Amino acid sequence: METEPYQWGRHHRALIAQRTSSCPLSVHQRAERSGWANITAFQRHQDYWRKGLAHRRALIPLAYLKAIGIDWCELIQAVERDGRDYDAALEAMPEPDSFIVNRRPSLGVTFRVQLPSGLTREERSNHVQQLADTNAFAECNALVLDWPGMKQVWFRAHLEPKEYLGRPRMTIVGEAIDFGCPGSPA
Repeated sequence: METEPYQWGRHHRALIAQRTSSCPLSVHQRAERSGWANITAFQRHQDYWRKGLAHRRALIPLAYLKAIGIDWCELIQAVERDGRDYDAALEAMPEPDSFIVNRRPSLGVTFRVQLPSGLTREERSNHVQQLADTNAFAECNALVLDWPGMKQVWFRAHLEPKEYLGRPRMTIVGEAIDFGCPGSPA
């Protein structure tokens, strides 16, 4: 039996999309209940919220989720299912066999370097950190172990590695919710 490929935030995004499409309120009523006076701007944002995504790093307002009838317990359960799916997908991914040399990120100048074969996860991380600490890559911004679309670990000279995960989460920020996104800091 073939399993479906991992999709980031599948459960919470489906819940928000379903509640948006089944909401009996008109667009104007939703905008009003969400605190928006500009209907055009609201509709632009709502197109992203319906997909469970933030628009230009804007968060999804709690008032909008309340207006479309989101049940908080159900939303929390959906995000937890997303997290379990993420963990299982990450566990199933092979360890990287190379690392990225991030030389000039603003210009997109990167290249890959093969890692020695047969390294354990800990040996792989130690090897990349040792290389970052040497002058071999002194002009580089970072050395990066990459699990595409899932996780990155950035190594910089004489600093602790920084891990970036794509694990869905739910954080209340003021009057809105941040579900995170692939590559959010851990």
